[in-house]
Amino acid sequence: MKKLLSANYIRLMKSKSLWFYTAAMFGITIWYICIGADTMAIHPAEADAMDYTTFIVGMIPAFLTLFTGFFVGTEYSNKTIRNKLSVGHTRKEVYLSYLFTLYTAMGILFAAWLLGTISAFGVVGAELEGIRFLKIAIAAIFFSAAYAALLLMISITFQSKALAVILEIEFARVSLMIPLMGVVIIENMGMGTKLITFIINCFPMGQWMLSTRLLPVAPMPVSVQLLLSVLLIVSIVLVSIKILKEKELK
Repeated sequence: MKKLLSANYIRLMKSKSLWFYTAAMFGITIWYICIGADTMAIHPAEADAMDYTTFIVGMIPAFLTLFTGFFVGTEYSNKTIRNKLSVGHTRKEVYLSYLFTLYTAMGILFAAWLLGTISAFGVVGAELEGIRFLKIAIAAIFFSAAYAALLLMISITFQSKALAVILEIEFARVSLMIPLMGVVIIENMGMGTKLITFIINCFPMGQWMLSTRLLPVAPMPVSVQLLLSVLLIVSIVLVSIKILKEKELK
């Protein structure tokens, strides 16, 4: 397992795309919060700086969408996964090594958002509300982790790098559409309100959209959302390991 992680981390640290996305995450965070400061000066009642950093943290899953398919897909196309198995590593170990590597990439992007937020708040002179920011950060870690696990499941299911990337981009689009469609059903049909609200709170991007107040639906307590994310991650990991164990590698 250590050798697998070591090889993955060496490749991760050499990934130009990851460092490009990290720089972009840092720059976009500062830019968006600073732009938001101008809006707040004109319409102070509409939003505060915390709302802007909450919104921009949703870029972490977006960058992971672009990163995951290429990273794992290259392992398939180069026969690296087959080689790892041929030297005695189990499929479970191979999967977990990719999951931990992907979570490391997520952590790097999260650090870029964190530093960008702190820098931007210093520039615009906004107050960083400690407890509120901590809740935002913890929630972001968990819903991003659940989203990353879903992306990895797609990547290991399809050996074609191009197909995996296309499906993950489409998955990102659908992930945003599902909560919006749920709200439309609630508002126009008035049916399944509790069930749909629960589904939105379960879904990673639903949690993000609820935290940004983009949806007119009451979010569940953060502790409940975290528990739902953990349950989703565990379920996805178990299913993904089963998929990889039963998969015939070309």
